[in-house]
Amino acid sequence: RCKLDLAWQKKFLSQYTESEIYLQECETYFSETDQSTALARCWRLRARLLINKGQFEEAAHFIEAARQIYLQDNSRVGMAYLARDEGILLLYSTTDFNRTSTTMQLAATLFEECELIELHFNCVETNLCVIDIDDLEKELLAPDEEASTELGEVPHEKFKGSIPKYGFPTRGIYRYNY
Repeated sequence: RCKLDLAWQKKFLSQYTESEIYLQECETYFSETDQSTALARCWRLRARLLINKGQFEEAAHFIEAARQIYLQDNSRVGMAYLARDEGILLLYSTTDFNRTSTTMQLAATLFEECELIELHFNCVETNLCVIDIDDLEKELLAPDEEASTELGEVPHEKFKGSIPKYGFPTRGIYRYNY
């Protein structure tokens, strides 16, 4: 899987340290291989991480850098995602509701124009990954022996549930300790 996708996933799971590690690798790779659109996607993630840290000015800098690349490449999809990210930045950094609302409306309009809501990918390719939806479906529906169990076999743990077998220790629970 693509390391940049992993970095985004780690961000959404609030695993910021791991996200930073993957992001740094991707930024280095994309800048060395002169892949500006992928680098702009890295900068969008960098901006989102900075927003989470409350570093709004730095986040705005990365959003603007990504905007320049998307404008240069005439990327409507990139601009749609960027407008959403800018709306999120405004949501956290300002009390100007009208500007925030306008930016989010722009993002929604761009998403509709790009038909991203109904877009289906058979295969997504970058230099770092190839994700084939058909292979993913096969992996989930017919896993190999290492990822599956015998028919009817249920993996067991030593202890199950959240309530101890003999209940919670309640002795002295209502005592006052001075």
